[in-house]
Amino acid sequence: MVRGLGYASLVIGVAMACWTQGAADAFGRERLAGPFRAVVTRVLDGDTIDVRVRVWLGQVLQVRVRIAGIDAPQLHGRCATVRWMARLSRDALVSLVAGSTVTLVNVRSGKFYGRVIADVIDRNGLDLSSQMLRQGMAWPYRERRHRRARACAKLAAGGHGVPLSVAN
Repeated sequence: MVRGLGYASLVIGVAMACWTQGAADAFGRERLAGPFRAVVTRVLDGDTIDVRVRVWLGQVLQVRVRIAGIDAPQLHGRCATVRWMARLSRDALVSLVAGSTVTLVNVRSGKFYGRVIADVIDRNGLDLSSQMLRQGMAWPYRERRHRRARACAKLAAGGHGVPLSVAN
């Protein structure tokens, strides 16, 4: 019985902490301001990482994080050139964060279960989305569909080596 009360207290405590930090976005999804320190355990592609984050005393979560504000080419894209660009983008993100500690802020639910969207700050205090955009390894999120199609067509026509930010 005591063990059950301890667990219930933990759940209530975490819920209260989330409630006091959280706010809802325009779609009613909860947001947590953060900051939350996390260790990068895996880089999936140029805009998604897996992290281990401590959320409470003795409570560590493994969570998938989509980096807010950017869209990177997909490793399983339709076009061979997009898949090539995706590997470049993933490798650039690996060089920025693999195995390091990052800070998650403005955390909100993603459209896929188990994944969150967050602004991610590297160990030097720099925003990851800005770095990936500056390096030409991702597109701004709002422009993703048109740029993806144009980049594939342009690079397939012989424009290999063109960074993503220029391939429009």
